[in-house]
Amino acid sequence: MLLNKLKTTDNHWRTITNSVTFIVVLVVAKVNGDVWMSFERTTFQLAGSGDISAEQCAKYSDYYCLNNWETEENRTRAASSNDFRELKELAEANYRWLNWYNINSVADNDACCHYQLQQYWIQGQLKGFSPQEFLDKMSDFNSHNKHLNYVVARYNSSLCVNVIYRLGYGSPTQIISSRSGIIHNERPFIIVPSQVGDTVALIHTPFHDLREVLNFDWFKENYICRDHPEICY
Repeated sequence: MLLNKLKTTDNHWRTITNSVTFIVVLVVAKVNGDVWMSFERTTFQLAGSGDISAEQCAKYSDYYCLNNWETEENRTRAASSNDFRELKELAEANYRWLNWYNINSVADNDACCHYQLQQYWIQGQLKGFSPQEFLDKMSDFNSHNKHLNYVVARYNSSLCVNVIYRLGYGSPTQIISSRSGIIHNERPFIIVPSQVGDTVALIHTPFHDLREVLNFDWFKENYICRDHPEICY
């Protein structure tokens, strides 16, 4: 069981930078007639170039970085004065094998742990989760109930492709709109690997069918297991 692994206490692609970015907005959807009440999502940043976060991630991994876990659930647990000390200890002991690195700030070069503490404060402590409960959520790579529900991509007008940079998995949702930019459903979606010589994943499918292609089992096999085989085998 995965939680038992926890310790307890390329110039061609630079043209991508000038292309249009879109972020997909998602809402809680009905599943078999019932509303999925406890929305949650685990987001992964793909390592690569042409995007600040992708380049930050590539400093630490050839594959991916664990970006965050978020939920709409609010628990009744009261915050403890020991929460941040405990979370810091847990983060220091586990952030490397989780690939839970600081990828959001070029100025802050510390891989751990200000970034992790900030995430816990917003998505953990303020919502009633203890440090251990929050880490358990962050480290849950079980495929059960992990549906593709978030995609960040950039359309490259020079290459005529949609380049995917970030993927999120969790509660089943439906895509309702794009915040900005143009989604070219008729164009291929690709994932640019950070490793030289690695195969580029060309995905010839409409955007709304990406969930079937880029399911969590696919992501786990091609990213998590390749970087950390000890998690999967």
